Amino acid sequence: MGTSVLSEAMLGYVQGGFDNLSATVTQVVGISVVACVGVIALTAGVNYALKKIKGVISKAS
Repeated sequence: MGTSVLSEAMLGYVQGGFDNLSATVTQVVGISVVACVGVIALTAGVNYALKKIKGVISKAS
């Protein structure tokens, strides 16, 4: 079995980098979920408004 070419300091830097990447991914996923929910709510609101406008126009004619 071979030996590691990473020193203890370098190993610490690599592990720290992966920890930072993990935290960043967690933040991005959280923001993405909020954005998706916002888009879904906005789409539902627009569809509701369009239905109401169509109803008003059909009653006016």
